[in-house]
Amino acid sequence: MSPRRKKAPPRRSAGPAPTATAADAVAADARAADVPPDSTGCVRGAATADARGAAFAHAQPAATGATAHRTRSRAGSRATIAAAALAVAACAVLAFSNAAPPVAIHDDAFFLPSRHTLAWPSIQQMFTEDTWGSTGSPVGTYRPLALLSIAADGAVYGNDLAGYHRTTVALHTLASVLVFALLVSLLGSGQVWIAALAAAIFAVHPIHTEAVDSVFNRSEVLATIGVVAALVVLQRWHERRPALAWTSAALLYFAALLCRESAATLPALAAVLIWLAHPGENVATRARRIVVAAVLAIPLAEYVMLRHFALAGAVQSTAPALGVAAGQDFLSRLLYSLATLREYARMLVWPWPLRVSYEDFAGGSLAATLAVHAILVAIAVTQYRRRPLATLAVAFFYIALLPSTRLLTSIGSTISVGDQALLQMQNSLLLGERVAYLPSVSLAIGIAVLLSMAAGRGGLAVACAIAAVPLLAGASVTLHRNQQWHSATGLYGAEVEAAPGNGDGWRLDVSALTAAGREADAAAACDRLIDRPSTSAQLFNNCGVVYDKLGRNEFAIKAYTRAIDLGLVAVGHANRGRVYARMGQAAEAEAEFTAAVDAETNPAQKHYRMGQMLQRFHPERSAEARREYQAALAIRPDYAAARQALAQLPR
Repeated sequence: MSPRRKKAPPRRSAGPAPTATAADAVAADARAADVPPDSTGCVRGAATADARGAAFAHAQPAATGATAHRTRSRAGSRATIAAAALAVAACAVLAFSNAAPPVAIHDDAFFLPSRHTLAWPSIQQMFTEDTWGSTGSPVGTYRPLALLSIAADGAVYGNDLAGYHRTTVALHTLASVLVFALLVSLLGSGQVWIAALAAAIFAVHPIHTEAVDSVFNRSEVLATIGVVAALVVLQRWHERRPALAWTSAALLYFAALLCRESAATLPALAAVLIWLAHPGENVATRARRIVVAAVLAIPLAEYVMLRHFALAGAVQSTAPALGVAAGQDFLSRLLYSLATLREYARMLVWPWPLRVSYEDFAGGSLAATLAVHAILVAIAVTQYRRRPLATLAVAFFYIALLPSTRLLTSIGSTISVGDQALLQMQNSLLLGERVAYLPSVSLAIGIAVLLSMAAGRGGLAVACAIAAVPLLAGASVTLHRNQQWHSATGLYGAEVEAAPGNGDGWRLDVSALTAAGREADAAAACDRLIDRPSTSAQLFNNCGVVYDKLGRNEFAIKAYTRAIDLGLVAVGHANRGRVYARMGQAAEAEAEFTAAVDAETNPAQKHYRMGQMLQRFHPERSAEARREYQAALAIRPDYAAARQALAQLPR
């Protein structure tokens, strides 16, 4: 009788099979390539899920090795991540090493040294008025935390303008490291150096020069820090610690909104990220995961209320809007928005020439626009299952840029609830390099995908060689562009050289030349432009100022007339009146000043203009002029021109 064989004990289940995630497709690529991790800890292939797990790199930890080995492995991983983060930071610092000149140009000229302090009344002012309110020219924006950061610089640096710029470079460095952290959480810690290469390209990208070189426009950097930090938190904790993840994200979201409006896209970005992180789940399960994003409506509602109350009393600018009209009907706005999105894609891929003004952008070729969008949509659709990070990159690009288009609103339109106006679209910006700061995170994600694929075929060395081209080229262009930001004449001179047909560029250039005492050069430029077709009213006003300084009265009157015809009515009449007064034509001068008063819609400026008219042409009515200046100061206590005029009146 043969001995009975013992039955093998049933194999214990290790638990339910893990749900397929986005990392499974990525890990499958790595297994197919059969490429082990190299000595740097970076997988020489597409991302392999690591033990820590992340939304796009979930994997069960290997059940081998002693505790001490695992501890050493984790310590090594942390050391690798820290070294890579330092490398990314170094790239950012080196690329912007010449971005801290002791100057304030472009928008900075209105805000540096800081107009605000850290005293409580000044902080209250920041949170209860338009961003540009302190300059007397509100434009319908609300960014109190960005102003608070400049006030903090003022407390530290005072009149040392270079210090303000150093802070902005430090903030950009932080943003670059956070982009690296996001990429690590997407790829897994086995792909640290791939993430570092992609983040380094973000750090040196020339498209960021306007946001970094301009202290005022650090608002884009601050908003990006808040949005990316929130995505990192959600990526790491939305499953293990959901309450902490969403609470932290809500706080970061609120802070980012108070820095710049572009942060409003975070809920949509978070929803897409979490949806794509779980491709193996059914629609209902994924919907339950992302419905929690509704909690972000709380900080959004708080922000909208604060913004509404702060801007409720702001007077709209009467100056003509800059730029090409996008059209009032939906189809016109759609086509123009698609064209601007195509141009932003071009900026990210080929950032040359760099410009400070795109007010002449008319849309360009419809065929090229449709082709670019067809390519991007095709990438998103075809890679949805195999490489969901590619889909995330495309979605990130479109979502992050949506608020900057005029797709749903036209300039001057109002978003209301009942009779309450919540948002007024006063900002005429249609295209700007600084706007691409947050959307450029999409490029970093896309580059990470491409480098991961390259490493899967040829190893990390191949990925490094590929990344070296945009790294070196980007850093070189960035350093060159930073130098142009060292002076207004250098910046705007480069602008008119890049786009000689842009009237707004000439407006800036003529103003800079005049401020630098180069009136002859400014007048020479105006002589070439005075009879050309242009939509820039401010250009001709600036030319009038130049001609006025040089005593070329007839040319000054002609320039101011063109400014009036293009919509700069109150300013144009007042300036033309000054020319007539100097020419001894008192009746014509008084008529111009009266027309300026009638055309002015800003209450404080209207009182000021009336006071000017009375003081200049009716000195016997100085008491009335005094009351007008006092009324202007009652509306705007910081109205320097009114205060100076009041001091000049006889007692």
